[in-house]
Amino acid sequence: ISGLEMKEGGVYSLTFDFSADEGMEIPFSLVDGSNNVQFSDTLVGTGSQTSYTAELFTYPKDDSEAELVFNVGGKNSARVSLYKVKLVRVE
Repeated sequence: ISGLEMKEGGVYSLTFDFSADEGMEIPFSLVDGSNNVQFSDTLVGTGSQTSYTAELFTYPKDDSEAELVFNVGGKNSARVSLYKVKLVRVE
């Protein structure tokens, strides 16, 4: 997901639902316009739809080119779905 408008000092919450094969690890990150990682975590599939909520995090600078990147490549096969992705500035 690209073109995210982030504000310096903004406090953000990231929530979404996902489904993936049981045990499948899915690293993801929020990167800035210079491709520096500002937030990252790893999802683990359960075989059914699961909710994810990130701890609140503060973005360090104004950035209109931030991207939320999910790394699902390099597998022989993968079933991954994302639902209701929300990145909300709360402060």
